[in-house]
Amino acid sequence: MSQLPLEYSNALKGLKAHADYATKSLIDKYNDEAELTKALKLISENKIAVKKIIEAVKDEQVTIPEIDEAWLFDWLIRTGDLSLSFLWKRPLYYAACNKIEEIEYYFVTKYFNDVQACVGQSTIKEDVEEAMHLFRLEYIPDIPLVLKQSLKMPDIISHVATLKEL
Repeated sequence: MSQLPLEYSNALKGLKAHADYATKSLIDKYNDEAELTKALKLISENKIAVKKIIEAVKDEQVTIPEIDEAWLFDWLIRTGDLSLSFLWKRPLYYAACNKIEEIEYYFVTKYFNDVQACVGQSTIKEDVEEAMHLFRLEYIPDIPLVLKQSLKMPDIISHVATLKEL
């Protein structure tokens, strides 16, 4: 089983489906709008991962059809990509601030791709938690659904808070 995050797996599926569709449409005059829409949806929902895959294609001079999940995972690890820092022996923790529906949510995560704005990072979780105390925060016992739905890995966040009202 691959340790590749789901967004990378989905982005790769979308890019491969799009490449396959392009080939079929050129050779066989193939036209399946539903298939194309599905591929484009996977691509548009995983923009960070798509950008990294394109970077890998350029760096390694390979084509999308040549890439599989194991190769992509190895490339991300080999290049020290921060999106996989949660898998490192000493993972990085990020104090994140994500704005959703005009509300700024602060939280601690190990998954870099879930961070809109980083207000601190460390290999020591307690240091990141302490950095969050510099803000006037009101901690929330449960992760709000709107925040949970916006994250790729909501299961690895903690210390969710919003700014206190003055």
